[in-house]
Amino acid sequence: AFLPVLGRAGASMARVEALGLSLADRESSGQDVVGDETATGPLDAPLVLRGVTYTHRCERGGEGFTLGPVDLTVRPGELLFLVGGNGSGKTTLIKLLTGLYPPAAGTVRHGGRAVDRGSLAAYRRLFSAVFTDGFVFPSLHGPGSPDRDAKARELLSTLGLDGVVGVERGAFTTTRLSAGQLKRLALVAACLDAPEASQNKVW
Repeated sequence: AFLPVLGRAGASMARVEALGLSLADRESSGQDVVGDETATGPLDAPLVLRGVTYTHRCERGGEGFTLGPVDLTVRPGELLFLVGGNGSGKTTLIKLLTGLYPPAAGTVRHGGRAVDRGSLAAYRRLFSAVFTDGFVFPSLHGPGSPDRDAKARELLSTLGLDGVVGVERGAFTTTRLSAGQLKRLALVAACLDAPEASQNKVW
């Protein structure tokens, strides 16, 4: 009965490894798993993509799909809508922009510096994401800083949830919310889980 579950877990781990998120790789290379001295700072400078491409290889042969080259500048506080048909590369572009996919060619720059292998981990921590099929745990995870509850209340107020959800001893008082409210609550949890991302404005 557990074989299907184990199969899905193995496939998920393979995808994570393919994104280069393996802690073992960082440990074997001598890099600090928690800190990174080459951080590029908060998102107070434009994100710039120049000549960025990425290729999805076809598993059964064939040409696959290549996105790019993309030239794009995203400025702090700018609100963008990314539209396009199915398979046009919207998700791939977002993953390139947030460092989840390494570009096959071109550069991603932040604060005037190219995001390279040495600064990639710190760059990724600048972002929080809420996916369509996300789940919100009642307990707050991530770094247990003394002001975490206060920060959570501040974010709840910013996102208009302070009237329906509270925070007590590191946990939300409820997760029984509408779909839209639950997405906003997931954003609060994501920002609290990523200290660098929570320093930036909620866009």
